Amino acid sequence: MLKILKSAFFPAVILLVLALLSCSNASGPEANESSQTTKPEEGLAEDATKEAEIPEPDYDFGGYTFRVLVNGDAFGDYRAREFFAAEETGDVINDAVYKRNLVAEEKYNFTLEISGDTNWSNPAQAIAAKSIKSGEDAYDMVMPYLTAEGSSNLAQQNMLLDLKNLPGLHIENPWWDQRANEQLSIGGKLFSTTGDISIVLGSYCTFGVLFNKSLVRDNNLENPYTLVQNGEWTIDKMYEMAKNIAKDLNGDGILDHEDQWGVLSELNASNGMFFSAGEHIVSKDTEGYPELTMYTVRSVSVMDKVFEFLQDKNTVIFANTMKVASVWEYAAKIMAEGRALFRTCALVGVEELRAAELEFGIIPYPKYDKAQNGYNNLVSTICVPGVCVPVTVQQPETVGAIIEVLCRGAASTIVPAYFEQTLYNRLVRDDESYDMLKLIFSTRVYDLAYIYDWGGIGFMLMHMNERGQRDFTSQYEKIADKAQAAMEKTIDLYRDFQ
Repeated sequence: MLKILKSAFFPAVILLVLALLSCSNASGPEANESSQTTKPEEGLAEDATKEAEIPEPDYDFGGYTFRVLVNGDAFGDYRAREFFAAEETGDVINDAVYKRNLVAEEKYNFTLEISGDTNWSNPAQAIAAKSIKSGEDAYDMVMPYLTAEGSSNLAQQNMLLDLKNLPGLHIENPWWDQRANEQLSIGGKLFSTTGDISIVLGSYCTFGVLFNKSLVRDNNLENPYTLVQNGEWTIDKMYEMAKNIAKDLNGDGILDHEDQWGVLSELNASNGMFFSAGEHIVSKDTEGYPELTMYTVRSVSVMDKVFEFLQDKNTVIFANTMKVASVWEYAAKIMAEGRALFRTCALVGVEELRAAELEFGIIPYPKYDKAQNGYNNLVSTICVPGVCVPVTVQQPETVGAIIEVLCRGAASTIVPAYFEQTLYNRLVRDDESYDMLKLIFSTRVYDLAYIYDWGGIGFMLMHMNERGQRDFTSQYEKIADKAQAAMEKTIDLYRDFQ
């Protein structure tokens, strides 16, 4: 039976963490254009019962104790809620997790032991690193966040097993995120990935756009859903709609957090729009190793347009810069009170509107232009846990098989509980948003440079936004050599790994 070493469901709100997100070294932009996208109809047609066609395995793990290390209580909304469930409580997600754990344990004869005694000063990766360095076989699976300090740090220290070669694990199965598998690998090696096993946090941290239906109607604006469906939802269109919406509601002659805005945003929206335009900081060469592809003729045009939009102080307000006690709680208040036409955010923003009477819809981040083939939505991996297996495990085949069982079990229990019963039935307000969420989740984008942040290039665009800078070319040239050197160091490490 499930043994929880540290329970996770304590009330805590740590939205402040979002405030932190929130090629060769050429002297001029390259002419090639990169736009890895997925067409809208692919997302809309995704089969919710995808796992049913794959036969279930026949395992008996002989009472094996499967030890999992996750980020627990102290991480608030970003705790590993897909694992902690000591008993049924009536909470939809908790009870689905409890069912998944119980069924898996009884069916395959093993016991889950979940450790979440972690905090921001001593997160999962720090505890894992200490045990691995000592040679201790303490954990079978660890789930640090997909960041430079988290899973990437463990990988570069050669502390993790390659998931592609882990016996019993079948990452090609549909309950694993295939975009993550492809985009998070380096040289064909994959040390961390995600999928239905961490669906809640993965969904929370995917970028999207909320819009206020009342303000759309009152200002005789075009239907955002129709724009998305027709491929006409672009940066220019969003900017056009958002202009002239801001109003000085309190009459003090100053536009600030007490007024109405065209866009309620966050500083990291500059990264969100870079990726939604089909651009990438790095792409893969023929051997599967990353190369800088951030600076092209197209990307310069993209960022000129993005910064012109986001830095229009009569249209856009950044939650990060508001002079209030709790910026994220206040951002939710602005949206709930109907004082923003659009809100760019990680989709945790949808849950923040649970009690609001606001009529709102959900759409993807905009394309660069109509010619772009499909939409893309950044996964802000700073709070997304990745599945990792320490090199110290003694029974890798058993470990791989149990991870597979848990992820498959999540696909049939936790995923429908989250999407159908929580997100779609309790939070989403219309059928169109249902389709839009399917589109968003099927077009998620990961980028190794955003995760590893080589030389600071992962968050360069966010910091430019914070400083009010628009000189993409000069800022890139300042950082490119440093980023290239840091990336090559990582590549060399991966080449040496056996």
